[in-house]
Amino acid sequence: MHLLDLPPELILACLCDLPFLDLLNLLKVGNKQLHTLLRESVFIQYRAELESADVDEKLLQRLVIADRRAALLERESRWQRLKPLSRYTIRPGFTSSSIYDVVGDWYMVGDSPDPVYGLPTALRYIATSPAPSFNGEAGLPEAAEWVRIASDKPIIDFVVSLATHDLLVMVTCTLDSVAELVSIDLEIRRFSTGTRHPLAPSSDIHVTTAPLELRRPSVSIEVVGKVLAISLMYWSADSTEHDYLYVFDWQLGERLMEPRPISNNGLTFLSHDLLVVSNTNNESLEILVVPETPPAAGASLPEPAVHSFFLPVLAPGQLFLSFHCRGHPNPDSPPTPYALPSKARFIPRAKDSIILFSFSTALTGAAGSQDHMFVLARWRFLTIVRAYLENHARKTTAAGVLVPWADWGPRCTRFLDASAISCRYITTTSGQRLVSIARGAHNLENGAPIRVLCFNEHVIHQYREFLSIHSEANVVESEHSVARLVEADDNDTSRDPSHGLTQAAIDVFQDPREIVSHLAYVEIVSKRDEFGFGVVVINDENIIGVKFSGANQRTLESLEVLHFG
Repeated sequence: MHLLDLPPELILACLCDLPFLDLLNLLKVGNKQLHTLLRESVFIQYRAELESADVDEKLLQRLVIADRRAALLERESRWQRLKPLSRYTIRPGFTSSSIYDVVGDWYMVGDSPDPVYGLPTALRYIATSPAPSFNGEAGLPEAAEWVRIASDKPIIDFVVSLATHDLLVMVTCTLDSVAELVSIDLEIRRFSTGTRHPLAPSSDIHVTTAPLELRRPSVSIEVVGKVLAISLMYWSADSTEHDYLYVFDWQLGERLMEPRPISNNGLTFLSHDLLVVSNTNNESLEILVVPETPPAAGASLPEPAVHSFFLPVLAPGQLFLSFHCRGHPNPDSPPTPYALPSKARFIPRAKDSIILFSFSTALTGAAGSQDHMFVLARWRFLTIVRAYLENHARKTTAAGVLVPWADWGPRCTRFLDASAISCRYITTTSGQRLVSIARGAHNLENGAPIRVLCFNEHVIHQYREFLSIHSEANVVESEHSVARLVEADDNDTSRDPSHGLTQAAIDVFQDPREIVSHLAYVEIVSKRDEFGFGVVVINDENIIGVKFSGANQRTLESLEVLHFG
């Protein structure tokens, strides 16, 4: 008996869990019966819609396919029209410190700073979404109270990894006033309980010890699976001898590679085994292949090859200053018994998410600096990196690859106008969306509109088709928003050498023609200029407008949640 001799429902049962690309290939084999069966399957149609939205479903298994499809299509429509399902305000009720993060559904912030050290000794977090609803009605967040997780040490920074390990890592400092030293350590907890994580070592992981006079380091920290990467920069120091990147297996409490000197803090995971580190000394993004396991007892720590993907060449006299990057969600890791399930009905996929890079430059000897930012398409960059690394593995040289900007940058990145966006915050992306608001919106009498930039290729195709049919229109207008399609840069850069950037930003680079991009996006702008937020951030289901108070506008005043589902 052949496969197609089976009843239709059994054929679909055999095929429905295939990777989506394989289903597309089956449509091309030329068999009319198979083509009709796949085209008319409601489940396959739903798979296609999930693929187009670049999300995975959660919590919907008890619903029939028709209802699940309706929930997804309504969610995507709300995002494209910037029409939230509900809107409500969360207030802290305590004085916060300036460290914070947005992960999954949770907004996290440092508790009241210690009067001696100026650092918090606890973290607080709260759920931002309503309780899961399947009837279209909006409610208030399920967690009405801020949850507090305390440490017995001052907390410099923290990182959370919920999807695989229910993990909270706090970066703490311990003062030895006699020796005038500060110990930097990692405290490994379960996020949901605040207790020590059962997969972690019995004691804190020691990172390094530094002189007290160096004060608080600037920290970047990320976790994927069992790998933890942390960089420490002492900006006030006269030398860089304590500026290092450390990579650990946090479950074993052991280093995976030799600590590496760094010139800046920016780091992010491109995949579970590839770490991206900014190097402002040689003006590149460095790719490090992370070892799977620590070396055997007594063996030296490895020093992996460094693969350099160079940034656009700066004009003479210009230099890179600070560099930050982040993508949400982080690359996928195998599920574990300690995973904290998301309460969202749909969550963005990590493999196609964008990564936001923000940095500043300055002219040697001149006052002031210039802000810049670009978005990197993770899957495009990963494809290019893998190709270079596979070719490198076939060679005998230990030296890493050197890739000029022109060979990777235009295909993977899109520079944005940083003068209109609060660059201090990089928790402004989720999946393939970036949210922003004009700088100083909190000082404007009527506030400012919210902007969402969407890099999803299916959404871009939808807008491109609409505008081709309605040739008289150059925007797509709805009740709540106006959207425009921003196409990839034309190869004839002489017509618009600015590429949408300010002249001051363009002048920083030696050759503006290098800033071209093959990435298109859709920009959706709210019609109402009522948002007086200090910054807007985004998570799986919400845009969150953050208001600050205090002399330096760093104390959390309120969170206004625009819930899209």
